[in-house]
Amino acid sequence: ETAIVIDAGSTGSRSFLYTVARDASGALAGTRAKGIKVKPGLSAFGDAPEDAAPYLMPLFEHAARVIDAEKHGATRVFVKATAGMRLLAPSAQDAIFDALAAGLGARAPAAFPFALRRADVGTITGTAEGYYGLLSANYLQKRIDATLRPTDARGLAAALDLGGSSTQIVFQPSEQSCLSADGEPRAVRESVLFMCARAIRHIARARALSRGARRPAVTPGA
Repeated sequence: ETAIVIDAGSTGSRSFLYTVARDASGALAGTRAKGIKVKPGLSAFGDAPEDAAPYLMPLFEHAARVIDAEKHGATRVFVKATAGMRLLAPSAQDAIFDALAAGLGARAPAAFPFALRRADVGTITGTAEGYYGLLSANYLQKRIDATLRPTDARGLAAALDLGGSSTQIVFQPSEQSCLSADGEPRAVRESVLFMCARAIRHIARARALSRGARRPAVTPGA
């Protein structure tokens, strides 16, 4: 399967092309190709949502040249915005995402031959942003496999993501921190997808400083 992921950050949007397939042994394996980046960030279109689709089109034009034409129609697109969009009101975010989905859909299939659902366009939370960073760091270090299961006796590596408008610090918590108030274990399963990861912090430093705050605002899991 092939997918295009647009990382819509606070200062720009970058495309990543992913392919997941089974190797000769039958195990899942993933590959990634870095696309291109456009500026400014998607949040800059709060006053002109209709310009969001043309702004991202260079990313999809590049992807169309890289991905085999016979795979275009089955290639899903995910547009995931982060801290820059979280600083906008929900209504402003929805206006941008609605216009983006409509604008790309209007260009299909000639200029936009990929599969896009409105549900796959949106803003992720700071917790999710940190979680995905943790998965990426550990997959690249071969500490988890394509099914997200641990493969290294050393456990998970921590991840520190310094973004344009937020910072995520994620690490595997201690066993004690995965206990509920009554001492019972929280749901922890074999897959990393279900591991307790409460130690995630989102620091909205850029906007906090621009508003005159003396220190960056710290919101766990924002």
